[in-house]
Amino acid sequence: MHFRNIKDEDFIIINNELSKTDYNGCDYSKTYLKSWSFFRYDTMQVAQCDDIVFLRFETPVHILDEEFFNGKTPKYVYLAPLTTKDNFKKGFELILEQVKEDGDYLLIDGVTQDHLDAVKELGLEPIYNRDYSEYLYDPMDLINFSGKKYHGKRNHIAKFDKLYSYEFRPLQKGDCEGLAALISNWESKKDEEYIEDDKQEEERAIRTQIEASMSEDNIHAYCLLVDNKIIGFSLVEITSSGVAIEHIEKANVAYDGVYSKLLNLVAKECFKNVRIVNRQEDMGDEGLRKSKLSYHPIGLLESYFIKNF
Repeated sequence: MHFRNIKDEDFIIINNELSKTDYNGCDYSKTYLKSWSFFRYDTMQVAQCDDIVFLRFETPVHILDEEFFNGKTPKYVYLAPLTTKDNFKKGFELILEQVKEDGDYLLIDGVTQDHLDAVKELGLEPIYNRDYSEYLYDPMDLINFSGKKYHGKRNHIAKFDKLYSYEFRPLQKGDCEGLAALISNWESKKDEEYIEDDKQEEERAIRTQIEASMSEDNIHAYCLLVDNKIIGFSLVEITSSGVAIEHIEKANVAYDGVYSKLLNLVAKECFKNVRIVNRQEDMGDEGLRKSKLSYHPIGLLESYFIKNF
């Protein structure tokens, strides 16, 4: 395979291939890859072979611990091949050939349950990572909040509607100060484990995603306001495979029912014509896990990685 440094315009090809699949994850979203330092977008490389797209990036040794590497550090992390299911095995075979040709160690991230038959047929052992499995929802569930299981969410919304007169609208250029205040308030509520590096990483990701919303037609940013004050913000990407990815959801919890109200408003605006909603992973945060489960996902996009060291 011929790998070269990725350019933003390569996502025309990537999105075209993505549209041929029923992939429900985040890993081939330009916004997602550019937002988080783990993916080392500045070192990312792309290759295409027989309608299969490959992405790899330099191993982020500053994030993964020494125990993970066991003294052996691969030069690259590969993402699972982007292709249709009938090509999964061939895609992984080509990665194995490339790693062998380079004399490198094997490290593949973003492997899902759909890939498992192919990787096991090749004698590879996937390692499950619950903390990075992504939550998937039926869009109509979040639009309607119907049935007994959503009784509590409907009550939250009713309370919000009773207490507050609100405005819900797209993000505007003049919202920077109000949005910064919301994010600062949200950060102040984090526990002591929210260290400065995490804060800077989060702020960097939010800036990148907001900038993308200003120029990308498939990215939508919304504000929820009370008394002209931004109390909630959400940013959603619609992928070419028909998935709504919720990249950002922040709200001021001093306003009763704000998160349920924000999600329901965004759902009604953005989720009508998508196959599935991806609200991303919980990263092992128990509070976040409880919150995501309370909206009754229809499943998890299970996350695995593969290594040979």
